[in-house]
Amino acid sequence: MTDTLQILEKVNSFYSNAFSQLITVTVAVLAFAGVFLPLLLQFLQWRTFRNERRSLQIQIIKEISSTKEALTGELQTRFEAAKQDFQKMVQAEIKTIQRRLNTEIAITRGGVCYVQAANYVMQGDVPHAASSFAFAADHSLKGDDDFNGQRALEELQKCLPRLTTASFEAELDLEEDLTSLVKTLGERNINGRFTDRIGVITRGIAAAKKRTS
Repeated sequence: MTDTLQILEKVNSFYSNAFSQLITVTVAVLAFAGVFLPLLLQFLQWRTFRNERRSLQIQIIKEISSTKEALTGELQTRFEAAKQDFQKMVQAEIKTIQRRLNTEIAITRGGVCYVQAANYVMQGDVPHAASSFAFAADHSLKGDDDFNGQRALEELQKCLPRLTTASFEAELDLEEDLTSLVKTLGERNINGRFTDRIGVITRGIAAAKKRTS
């Protein structure tokens, strides 16, 4: 009987201790699940968020850098194209202004030489008059001043029969001015408008070089 009681007491003590340990473990697990597990999960979430944020920041920086380079390249290309267009426009405008200026200079020189030639005629200086009329006609035509160019040509033709071999010695620019005029007439001889003039002047030059008085 005593042995039986001892056995029952031991059994009861075993189960009591086991139950107490079970309760302790259960409480520890619940404590871990209720306190430490949320902290652990929060820590893991924080690390994950931090890593994702860093990755996102790096990606954003790369995207910004790539976009910046693309925009810089595009802006540079547009700038170079705009600069070239502007330079072409400026060059075209300069050429236009230069042509207008050259035209005005040619007309002015033609007008001045026409007046000078008329004075030579009044003085009886035919060689200088012919040279100046040729110069005036040449530059007036180059300046598209056909009216004054034709006037100068008419006066030149009046001088040609009066030229002699000595005329080319008295006025060294005479042959050069006549030759330049014939060249200009040839360049502007559209539809044969100056064919007769060219013939008269070239024949007049040839005849003058053979004429001694």
